[in-house]
Amino acid sequence: MLFRSIEEIEIVSKELGTYYFAFVDDDFIGSKQKGFQSRYEFARKIINKGIKINFRIATRINNIDNDLLTILKEAGLTSIDIGVESINKESLKLYNKGISKEVILNKIEIISKLGLKFRATMIPLII
Repeated sequence: MLFRSIEEIEIVSKELGTYYFAFVDDDFIGSKQKGFQSRYEFARKIINKGIKINFRIATRINNIDNDLLTILKEAGLTSIDIGVESINKESLKLYNKGISKEVILNKIEIISKLGLKFRATMIPLII
């Protein structure tokens, strides 16, 4: 189901009794500046309207941000699918990810410290 507004989420949760949502998007957070602001506003609206839901998202590992995840958690975020792809240096270079194993581990630590569940998605390398 595609939601165009917070009001639709509120209606579905109240009228259908649905309180757990999976926002299916390869990168829910999106680009740093515009995406962060949009998702911050999304969380703030859910909190301000008192909508009691839980939800999961997917995002790129390099978009993990402590402040944004903190407010998303307050809005009901419980779980994240993160695109790790690999923690092997050569594979990361081959996939042109522009991210290191250390950064990946740091981002996972941020998620864990917030008490959020996560699933790491990987690209299998078959030789």
